[in-house]
Amino acid sequence: MELLVPWERTFDGRPARYVKGLSPIRSASLLSRNIAISKALDVSIISAEFNGTIRVFESAFLLLTEYEDRVLGLAVLPHSFSADERDKEEVGLPDICLRRTRWERGADDRGFRDAEDKVEYLKGKTHGQSEIRFYSSRELDIEELMKESSRVFRRGVALTEVQREGIEWQFLRCWLVDAGIEYRIHYVPFAFENVDLERLIRRWIELFGIIDIRSGAVPDDGCRISYELSIWEKIEKVRPHWE
Repeated sequence: MELLVPWERTFDGRPARYVKGLSPIRSASLLSRNIAISKALDVSIISAEFNGTIRVFESAFLLLTEYEDRVLGLAVLPHSFSADERDKEEVGLPDICLRRTRWERGADDRGFRDAEDKVEYLKGKTHGQSEIRFYSSRELDIEELMKESSRVFRRGVALTEVQREGIEWQFLRCWLVDAGIEYRIHYVPFAFENVDLERLIRRWIELFGIIDIRSGAVPDDGCRISYELSIWEKIEKVRPHWE
């Protein structure tokens, strides 16, 4: 039995009929890119156990930079604890989680095209890859960078209209939670700019280089992850296109 949507009507007054879970598809590359962006940005909580102690990390800063040939997503997840727990922090346990997600357009276009099962390919380990690391904030100097990020957003991120050629980024997206307030911004850098924000973005990208040189604390048994929106549901929405 079809479900009618009474508030959606055509000119002759007929209500629309609801089709569950069907997602529009304009191109395979665009679809795969959008799933990669969701993987990069939808993370909300990561938890892991260290020496028998469970640590929970919550997203506080998310950054997505899109280039012509790839997408880079950075996530900062501080350890979540109440104020009265702050003084009881156990020495030696990580208090910050860094997550870096990469999607390479060329390799993915080939992989997606050649995959026999497109949906399983999107769920697999070769479509967009994330590296999750756990550190002590003392070894990263991350606290000052978080404070600077808060200052930039609290002042307001005003965009100046420009015409830039040769800019490396095609698209920027940034999200920050500070003192219970959520800030979001996204724009195309070839048409707009904010000098302070873009300087901040470069500093974050540089800081995340630590993932390449320091392994950080190793969890007892991997980690658990939660997404703000279900990645599996988003991927399953495209299944009707390939069946």
